[in-house]
Amino acid sequence: MMETLQTDSIKTTYKAEILRSSRVSSYQMEEIREITLKVENPEFKCGINQCVGVLIELPGNAFHHRYYSVAKISSKKSERERFSILVKRCNYIDGFSGEEVQGIASNYLCDRKSGDEITITGPYPLPFKVPGDPYANIIMIGLGTGIVPFRGLIKHIHDTKKS
Repeated sequence: MMETLQTDSIKTTYKAEILRSSRVSSYQMEEIREITLKVENPEFKCGINQCVGVLIELPGNAFHHRYYSVAKISSKKSERERFSILVKRCNYIDGFSGEEVQGIASNYLCDRKSGDEITITGPYPLPFKVPGDPYANIIMIGLGTGIVPFRGLIKHIHDTKKS
């Protein structure tokens, strides 16, 4: 049975190598990075309508777990273990102290360099499906966590129509 976000017990983890991390937002905006990952474990299979969990070990905590939607997968069959996520570097104001606090997962990921290794879980299904009819009308409504899942779906539909 495929794990879901609700039933995830983080029992299966994978090591992912960061192949590339590049800023995709202008320097006048908040930082958004496209991070390309490679998982060499043949059991890991990822699709555009899925997300992965990123596990970060922290002092005082067993781990910090955050989910990121798959933004792009490699179209080459020989590179199926490669995929990208988009990460917005987040900072917030602490309601008690009024101080700016760095988001744990987003800053951790945005600070990683090519060759670094991270621990991931999943992949997990998202509620978005690509319609079988390439000419179907589509209405996309975000869940409140951004539009990254739509980016992958739109790119997949575009690439499929071209071939």
